[in-house]
Amino acid sequence: MKTLFHQLIDEGLAPREAASVVAEDRDIRKLEAEGLTRSDAQGTVAHRCYTTARFWVYANGGPVKITLAPGCSLSWSSGGACDEGYSYEQYRWENCRDSVTEEFYSSARDCDGRTEHSVEYECTRERLLLGNLPRPDAAPFWDGVRWPDWKIVDSCRRDHAAEAAGY
Repeated sequence: MKTLFHQLIDEGLAPREAASVVAEDRDIRKLEAEGLTRSDAQGTVAHRCYTTARFWVYANGGPVKITLAPGCSLSWSSGGACDEGYSYEQYRWENCRDSVTEEFYSSARDCDGRTEHSVEYECTRERLLLGNLPRPDAAPFWDGVRWPDWKIVDSCRRDHAAEAAGY
């Protein structure tokens, strides 16, 4: 009979991931032996398997460090009237189990009409502070700031005037 580790390897998991699953299973069994139900033991192990996420974002003209506890989210928005109409943008970050997500949405109206843009990003926990090099337009006092290595999950753009014109 194969061990759980070897079963997971056969199913295509990397050795590191399989070892992590085996360790979680061992911890769950220990908690069950102490009297917890399987469901409660799984919840306890899942909660302690991820930690507070800390990462840099660009907001209000410079770098801002975000700290999110496990399972928490944070939203930030900015915008208002401008000389030709309005501009609005919103960000939402969430600390998920294996990664952090960022949702971006913008809406604007000017002499050319209304546009909308949304992007959903994801970054693994390992890449939050080990990601991209500083932004190319970064000011010198931003030395040491490492931006998360965001990967695009989904994106959408709408140009309402172009749609109305049949493009």
